[in-house]
Amino acid sequence: MSNVLVTGSNGFTGKTLVRMLEQNSFKVFNLDCDITKKKELNEFIKDLNPTFVFHLAAISSLEFSNHEMINEVNVDGTKNLLTTLNNMVKLPKLVVIPSSAYVYGDPESDYLSEQSRIAPRSIYAKSKLEVEKLCKNFTSFPILITRPFNYTGVDQQSSFLVPKIINHFKLRKKEIELGNINVKREFNDVRDVCEIYIKFLKNINFSTTVNICSGNTYSIKDIINICTKLTGHSINIKVNPKFKRKKEISNIIGNPQKMRSLVGNHLFRNLEDTIEFMLHN
Repeated sequence: MSNVLVTGSNGFTGKTLVRMLEQNSFKVFNLDCDITKKKELNEFIKDLNPTFVFHLAAISSLEFSNHEMINEVNVDGTKNLLTTLNNMVKLPKLVVIPSSAYVYGDPESDYLSEQSRIAPRSIYAKSKLEVEKLCKNFTSFPILITRPFNYTGVDQQSSFLVPKIINHFKLRKKEIELGNINVKREFNDVRDVCEIYIKFLKNINFSTTVNICSGNTYSIKDIINICTKLTGHSINIKVNPKFKRKKEISNIIGNPQKMRSLVGNHLFRNLEDTIEFMLHN
């Protein structure tokens, strides 16, 4: 049985990942300390000897505007973790560091591979790019940098788009304020993302960077239509200009070719299945 250390285990992705790791017979340790405090982090980890590490602890909201705090948690916290792991007698076999597809910024093409131009726009995306650069300084153990495209699921905060829409339908609200409902994005399922993470543990023992994406996109209007179909409830859409970006990319889709070369083809759940699960859980 391999030991797996998970930071951010109480977060949206962490809850699903911990459950799936345990179902796959991994012994999971939840990091129960502040990653920005070096001494506390070192004391917590020193006796664990994790075989694998998932570093999910981060400020992940695009709306979060405190630049200093984002850097402290996302960048400095990651540096503290990697430094602590680097000083261990027994080094981990793989450390998984999620970055984000947002590092691509406004893409020049709508089919993004790992070689596409990097041009982050938000403070959050810029912090993730700094994390990617930071990882290059640690070469004693393999680091897998992942760039997940949009995904959703149970336990995601209601401030995010899909949970916001689903909550309006659950409460049978008459109206919802949204931005451009015709832009298309990937809306994958957190369960698929976590299943792919576990496949990475079983297949990768070297440093690399890889997208986590399905290559399928849906519009916000599609989400509304699916919710209407599943609930029998109709809702009026009020377009709020403050939710619309000045330069909105019509379709952003990931290229899953490298991911498939590493772990094989993964059959993603379709969005209707994801929404139905979220409506009833």
